Amino acid sequence: MLVRMPSDEIIILSKGIVAMLLFIMIGVAAAEHQLNDLTLQSSYVRSFNVQRDHGGYSAHILGNGMRINALYPVGTIHNSTNGITLQAGGYRATIPTILHFNIERPIYWLTRWYGQFTDEALRTKENLISYLQVMKPLVDKEIRWLKEQFR
Repeated sequence: MLVRMPSDEIIILSKGIVAMLLFIMIGVAAAEHQLNDLTLQSSYVRSFNVQRDHGGYSAHILGNGMRINALYPVGTIHNSTNGITLQAGGYRATIPTILHFNIERPIYWLTRWYGQFTDEALRTKENLISYLQVMKPLVDKEIRWLKEQFR
């Protein structure tokens, strides 16, 4: 009878598998690099390499190669200074690479509010100081009375 593994064990197992694949790829890359140096073959390691070749793409993953040629054009990609344009199936989408923002109006209002808040804080501070000056003689009198009571 099969019993489902707990999720924490699945996570540990998947991390182990990823680490094992990573070590295998590093080992294959190191071995291929050494063999390439000994035999004076290609100057790049083919453990993972994707490159464009004569109208198609070639991919090499762990020594296995695959070449993909475009027989039918599906779409085009145009890159310019202002954006990237994708065109496929009669549809066209542009992704901007430069964005311009006019923030003069928000800056004006933020500066104005900052001035208003600063003025209000200054007025509040002055009012508080005047209230404390009125209260100081009363507080001093009460403190003297308390000192006399506890002598």
